Amino acid sequence: MYPLVESICIRDGIPQHLNYHQERVNRTCNALFQGETPPLLLNSISVPSHLLQGLIKCRVIYGPHITEITFSPYPPKKIQTLRIVRTTGVSYPWKYVVRPELDNLFAQKQAADEIIIINDGLITDAYYYNIAVLIRDQWLTPATPLLTGTCRQRLLDKGYLQEATLTESDLPNITCWQLINAMTPEETLTFDPSQIIGC
Repeated sequence: MYPLVESICIRDGIPQHLNYHQERVNRTCNALFQGETPPLLLNSISVPSHLLQGLIKCRVIYGPHITEITFSPYPPKKIQTLRIVRTTGVSYPWKYVVRPELDNLFAQKQAADEIIIINDGLITDAYYYNIAVLIRDQWLTPATPLLTGTCRQRLLDKGYLQEATLTESDLPNITCWQLINAMTPEETLTFDPSQIIGC
């Protein structure tokens, strides 16, 4: 059932958007560990003094209680191409450390740098990211993600994204793709359809 993980962006010593991570920890613990009090991230994260500058990834491993917290510098990801991988019956509602179904899909990327998962005919997520797409001048995110990400939820709350049921038939209408997660500033991982293999 666990361990689970939260990946939290630390920018110049300050944890970013911690309330969204806490909300997901609360949902996860309420679903999986009924009767247990969810661990409080704010009380647990103390950034080491030598990591107070730049972009740092804080990795919190937990079950009913936090078992490990690590910090490491986070270099920018270099992604040039994404491959569409089609599958059926994949479920990943909670952010587990071990995720063999997604690992098997990622292994199909061949020479691409990332994958876009179409599950049961629905556009869902990438391996490390949620997805946003531009269709007719509107930024949309799949209403059926495999995992509800904290950055995705924040952008929905701000009105920057709208949820939509996106199917394989929508692929020709997508004019821009974007990968989003807690560690990636918005608009830094943006791709045109020519970079998507298998559309």
